[in-house]
Amino acid sequence: MYKRYKFASTANCKFIEVPADFIKNKTEVNKTGKKLGTILSISDINQLYEPGTPSKKLKYIMHSEPSLQRRDGAGSSFTPPLRWYDRKWTNDFIRMLTDITEQLTIPPAGVEIHPGGKKNTYEDLIKAITAIRVQFKDTSSTLYHLSWLKTAQGSSFQTGNKFANFGKGFYP
Repeated sequence: MYKRYKFASTANCKFIEVPADFIKNKTEVNKTGKKLGTILSISDINQLYEPGTPSKKLKYIMHSEPSLQRRDGAGSSFTPPLRWYDRKWTNDFIRMLTDITEQLTIPPAGVEIHPGGKKNTYEDLIKAITAIRVQFKDTSSTLYHLSWLKTAQGSSFQTGNKFANFGKGFYP
């Protein structure tokens, strides 16, 4: 975060993006002893994220796992599924986000999530987004906005109509 902040400050950026991926490469596999695509534990976060922030005025967007194919450098690859339909998985994911926030000491201005595959329904995503907002509210963090859907290869949201239909779940 410190390097990103320094670069953003010189470029006069108002926000930086902070990755909140699962275990994503050989370095992280070796540091944590975990498999590719594993949701981070507090111990993993302590190893992978510098504590604190360079400025209390820093605003960042937490960019969560995009569900891209990952390689461990030893011939293995894995694409972590985003399982918004699974409440336990969703709760573990949200716990990871709040643990990262605690390590950084200031809340994000927003959290970006990806919709994942077709098994995730609009209802699943609405429940997940609502749960993220509630958790950040309950942990005394202020989530100013939620930048939540990003289309990607293999995503269940590939067209403008999908986004519009999803929006109807929030604003019927």
